[in-house]
Amino acid sequence: MTLLRDSRQPIIGRIALTSVTRGPFQSAQLGYWIDAAHVGRGLMSEAVGLMLGFAFEWLGLHRVQAAVMPANDASRRILSKRQFREEGYAERYLRIAGRWEDHLLYGLTLEEWRPEANIERQAVQGSVIAKELTQ
Repeated sequence: MTLLRDSRQPIIGRIALTSVTRGPFQSAQLGYWIDAAHVGRGLMSEAVGLMLGFAFEWLGLHRVQAAVMPANDASRRILSKRQFREEGYAERYLRIAGRWEDHLLYGLTLEEWRPEANIERQAVQGSVIAKELTQ
């Protein structure tokens, strides 16, 4: 999915489920980013809630995982708000800009997911979330 401020503006963020694994795992990795100018407005939190509904209700997944750099407090707050639990610390987990970075690992299972905690009752003012049709 692509996040747009409105349909006439450039992309301000993206969110995706990757590494979707079927069979006994039924899981996926959640990844997202948002432009620094739009951090703290609730836009990504709203998008994560929508993506969790898609993952659990439409795709029938059992588990969604996420990995966050320890210093990324905004992202950690989003995951906490969306009921993810911190599961561990992975040293040298992901190579970013030529350097291996440590990450905190988070997970959420279908049994733990509470849709009412993940559905925004009011739209975030000025936001539009558009599905990107890509293969």
